[in-house]
Amino acid sequence: MSTQINKSTASAKAPAKTRVIVKVSKDFLHALIKLPKQPSDAEPVTEEEIRSELAAKEVTYGLLDDIIADVAARGLVDETVEVAHGDDPVPGDDAKLEFLFETNPDHAPKTDKEGLIDYHEVNFVQGVTENQTLVRKTFPTEGSAGKGVNGESVSAAPGKDVRLPKGPNTDESDDGLELIATANGAAILLDGNVTVRDVVTISGDVDFTTGNIHSPGSVKVTGDVKAGFKVTAEGDIEISGSVEDAEVTSDSNVFINGSFSGRGDGLVRAAGCVTVQRVRNQRIIAGKDIILGGNALNANLEAGERIIMNSASGSLIGGEATAEKEIRVPVLGSEVWTETILRVGSSIQLKEELKRIAEEVERLQEDQKRVKSAMIGLIRLEVAKRLPEDKKAGLDKLREVSRDMPENIKSLHAEEEAIKVQIAETEKARIYATQTLYQGVKAYFGIVYLDVKAERGPTELSCYSGRVVMDDYKPSAKSSK
Repeated sequence: MSTQINKSTASAKAPAKTRVIVKVSKDFLHALIKLPKQPSDAEPVTEEEIRSELAAKEVTYGLLDDIIADVAARGLVDETVEVAHGDDPVPGDDAKLEFLFETNPDHAPKTDKEGLIDYHEVNFVQGVTENQTLVRKTFPTEGSAGKGVNGESVSAAPGKDVRLPKGPNTDESDDGLELIATANGAAILLDGNVTVRDVVTISGDVDFTTGNIHSPGSVKVTGDVKAGFKVTAEGDIEISGSVEDAEVTSDSNVFINGSFSGRGDGLVRAAGCVTVQRVRNQRIIAGKDIILGGNALNANLEAGERIIMNSASGSLIGGEATAEKEIRVPVLGSEVWTETILRVGSSIQLKEELKRIAEEVERLQEDQKRVKSAMIGLIRLEVAKRLPEDKKAGLDKLREVSRDMPENIKSLHAEEEAIKVQIAETEKARIYATQTLYQGVKAYFGIVYLDVKAERGPTELSCYSGRVVMDDYKPSAKSSK
């Protein structure tokens, strides 16, 4: 006798569809819910049901009661809603350093009402004494813990520590809160570290009584540097008087309170900035800025960044002035049309290098075609096992060359793009005559130049689309520094 099975009673009862989906963030600071769509004959999800599901997931703190009630009342379906928010932890403060000396590498001096250097405000070589505090440190804090939606504590990220920038002739205090000078000298910030360099002070002139000066630290000359003598230092050089046809070289900055003049046999060179009151018939080379207090006449000035004249009425007449970013002078040229050469932006050498790279890429691409053509014939013979033994080494060499060529071309293209970026900086370079621009001035932007044919008032010169443009200078024009 066969037995019939009642499927309705034999089959397992289908599980109830989830009515409240609860998700808790990994940091336990947020709890979210979503109400999936239910059958049309299902009862609405109640507020009590939502709270029960939250409790089941251990969400007991920071409940947003109004939002929970609103979700239930409106029967929001398939929308993710935040219904609990814990207390956010407050991260700790990072350690801080307070420098107790001037760290500005430009050493730009203050100026008086007329734009001239105010010698009462000059503090170029910053002398410090043994045991003097140079840097103060504030330790990082731990922060304040938060509280998760499960009621448990959420730890805060502690503040980051920072080391005291200890360099030569400095040391940390016992509590680690101060950096202290361990010798008398000049304090500087160099490559992220505070260094106290020896200061050689020359009382009076550098001449036959002193001979040439060479110092691994900083040098301070209270008088002049006479013609034919040299002052060389790894640190800053400060000269209270003038320089006359002498050579002054610094791996840092040079400050000349007086003039730099003579027959043209002198040179001032600095890796950083050069500041001088007046210059005549001499050459200055600065890795960064050349800052002039007054006039420049028939000088050769080369600045890695800017040439700036602080005087309200100073002029740059004759000679050549070259700066990567900016030349800013009240009067450029003279009323007697003295030839004055100004250069900003990328150099001719960059243009020539770009041309050389393009030619090299073209040559390699042609070689690549020839190598590929030569390889095809040899590979066919190799596949047919008819490649002579004396040709196998040649094929191996061609394969090696073929492998290297794409990388060589890629390297040249990368070099080409880097140079193009430098050349593009030309369009950011500016020349400013804040009062007068005279005929006789030649303004070069890279290899593009403008020969000024008529006197103008305040003028701004720039380069756009391969040509030099003159506009009226507006005092609000910002430095390109």
